[in-house]
Amino acid sequence: MSVDRLVIHVGPISSRGGISKVMRLLINNPSKKYRTMYFDTYINSTIIKKILNIFKLRRMLKRDIKNLKPDILHFHVTHNFSWWRKLSLIKIALRYKIPCIINIHSGKFDIFCKKYNSIAGKILKKLSDNELIQVVVLEKRWVESLSYFANDLVCIRNPVKIEKIHDKNKKNRENISLLLIARGDKIKGHEFALEVLSQINKNGFEANLEMTGVKSNFNISKDLNVKIHEWVVEDEEVKKIIKRSDFVLSPSEYEGSSMSVLEAMASGSIPIVSKVSSETVSVKDLVVENKNPKDWANKIIEIISKSKQQDLRKEIAEVIQRHEVSKISTQWSKQYDLTMK
Repeated sequence: MSVDRLVIHVGPISSRGGISKVMRLLINNPSKKYRTMYFDTYINSTIIKKILNIFKLRRMLKRDIKNLKPDILHFHVTHNFSWWRKLSLIKIALRYKIPCIINIHSGKFDIFCKKYNSIAGKILKKLSDNELIQVVVLEKRWVESLSYFANDLVCIRNPVKIEKIHDKNKKNRENISLLLIARGDKIKGHEFALEVLSQINKNGFEANLEMTGVKSNFNISKDLNVKIHEWVVEDEEVKKIIKRSDFVLSPSEYEGSSMSVLEAMASGSIPIVSKVSSETVSVKDLVVENKNPKDWANKIIEIISKSKQQDLRKEIAEVIQRHEVSKISTQWSKQYDLTMK
């Protein structure tokens, strides 16, 4: 089959975080029916410069539509200012009668839609009624929570490359390696991860913690074995960090569908998550319902038994298959076809 259709992914591909990873995976692993390109919307600057940058992005998108003649535009969006910037570009696409995917990555988009007299929600509702647009969410829970603001929502999960998994089962008293991989945002739980580490030590276990998204002036007790990174850019380096961890912590208050959790599952590490990631892991024993560091520490200690680790890894290996990148690319290919009809 000849590849004669072009999809352009529109979003912050040069940014730090999960959306850029998803974009790269989809661009580098397209289905046989589609060619892929990207249109980078990221700018690391002040609000004023971001506003001014919108005019530049609008000119560039018009140029690319005229020159490249894409069959469909795939917009990767989150909440707040990101939404309003992308909305300006979506309107241009509609002016040129280009079919569009609005792929919502935010874990707070339902809250965002309700703010300020539901302005964003009303706009999303109107867009979802347009025959050129399909709104797509990452998990089934978002179909329910956003159904008031959008019609005919479709769920397509985040993709991940599944690694060959080696035996990582720990004996009871070996040093436990923890990891929190996230951008430097309070809601991601860096300080909480330190408390979990401290509680594990108090229970008589040796443990260490590695964290990303942490600046050198971050306050860490000298009694704790902690390694920090301000950020890890290269995907291969991220994989190495995940592979050397036993448990990946995700205590975040809001998540669309955490890429660090999916990468942990794909690499053989065990994620321990807050309830917002319960659908992502889909294994009840990996979810801690509260934000009590003692309970998180106890959950990890409970899993340290070898038989428990083996059973959980089998369950994780089954769940992660639904996110395998070639399967997700095929789902997107079918959705592009439907949106262009």
